[in-house]
Amino acid sequence: MWFDLIRWLVALELAGLAALPLAYRLFPALPGIAPGIAKALALILIGYVAWITGMIGATAFTGPTIVVICAILAAASWLPWGRVAQRAWRANRATAIGAEVAFLLVFAVATWVRAHNAAIAGTEKPMDMTFLTSLIEANRLPAQDLWLAQFGLPYYYLGYLIYALPAKAVGLQPAVAYNLAVVTVIALSATAAFGLAAALVQRAGAGQRLALGLGAVGAFALAVMGDLEAFFEWLAGSNVGDAGFWAAMGIKNVTASAAGFPPADGGWWFKAARVIPNLQPDGITEFPNFSFLLGDLHPHYMA
Repeated sequence: MWFDLIRWLVALELAGLAALPLAYRLFPALPGIAPGIAKALALILIGYVAWITGMIGATAFTGPTIVVICAILAAASWLPWGRVAQRAWRANRATAIGAEVAFLLVFAVATWVRAHNAAIAGTEKPMDMTFLTSLIEANRLPAQDLWLAQFGLPYYYLGYLIYALPAKAVGLQPAVAYNLAVVTVIALSATAAFGLAAALVQRAGAGQRLALGLGAVGAFALAVMGDLEAFFEWLAGSNVGDAGFWAAMGIKNVTASAAGFPPADGGWWFKAARVIPNLQPDGITEFPNFSFLLGDLHPHYMA
């Protein structure tokens, strides 16, 4: 398991390094954002090239193909803009290191959490697993629909294709890749939010220390905090608010009581994704940490 984890991380780091100069070139006014989005940018570009060349039959959809495309991306990125990346790195070293620390920290914590809830069972996980498995096992595109023989995969599958890339490149089993993909989505989300928040604060004239602090706040706010349902659960458990107050809050099945926090119901956190009362049967308000805890590798989560 540790070897699989290290191989997956190395694949992500090399892909991000390949796209780093391009990320600096795309955002010259916000150089601090580049280290935070380089990995995601690389996965999207490699995935698109692998997909389009595979769909027209120019390439096979295999691990060696993905490695070659990554090498081409590295050359196309570093040869014209390598010096741009070097200058930007020197000027924004603290932000770049902060983005990498944010990625590794969230990745490590998320891996620990996922290791205690690794079963790919329940909700939409089995369906998600079939799509990812189909793309990991496919040597040609389009990938085969595992539910209907001799038909191509009909679902919107870009996210599954993207997370099949590192699995195919380093030879991971689909079940391992599934759980590491769930972890990687929230880690990349937090890293991108860190980079964007820190870059915007720096552009406004703030110092590096404040930029790093508010970058961390941005990562936490996007990836973890969600809609504060847990805070309102605590208020409800402390018997705060009358019926009108809780009706206005609109969180389904949350009312004032003296039951304390956390509620005895072990699935209470699920209500955090149901805070739009005017939609029936459910107004769904999922956010990254909720979807991560649920463990569904679903398109809206990857998006």
